[in-house]
Amino acid sequence: MVSFFMLNVGLAHAQNDYVSAPNNGIQSYLGTLYCYGGTNACDYNVCSDAAGPSGYFPINLQDTQDYDIAYATVPVSFQPGNYYSTCSATPGELVVQVYESPADITGVQNYATGGTTFSVGSGYMILYGYHLDADGATPNPKIVADDPTHITLMLSYVSDTQINLAYTISSGAAVGKHSVSDTTSAGTGSGTFNVSN
Repeated sequence: MVSFFMLNVGLAHAQNDYVSAPNNGIQSYLGTLYCYGGTNACDYNVCSDAAGPSGYFPINLQDTQDYDIAYATVPVSFQPGNYYSTCSATPGELVVQVYESPADITGVQNYATGGTTFSVGSGYMILYGYHLDADGATPNPKIVADDPTHITLMLSYVSDTQINLAYTISSGAAVGKHSVSDTTSAGTGSGTFNVSN
């Protein structure tokens, strides 16, 4: 997920500039920094690490002749909120508004077998990932399989990195690949699993 906010920092522009980035551990585009101080001023521009509720993360700059392009990678463990950075060739503070990423399901596991295949019948399914309950903002996320008529899921345990589910798969479920979705206040993520006879 990429942020498309621009930083329009000019010579007489001294207020803070606000951009946004998700806490997904992936490098995000923040915007363009226009530097002051004459020709090639951006050659010497340096931004401090952005500091906020969960600690610090670096602001990376890609220099061009007349401006810098700013990027940041916000760790998945960082809480949403404002993180502040000061850049040497731009006035005002750079405020990175970190927002909660949608659920990111990185694995679906059959509790009984340890694999990703589920047979017709009942048992327990485990979802692994990040932001599965939106860092506690959604204590009862909506978990649904792609065939809710034949695959029912019931929450039994929820955390930000793991969800345990009781499942029932009826004989009407198609054999092969299926998906499961996790919807929180921050959005929806999905993962895949297989159904066998």
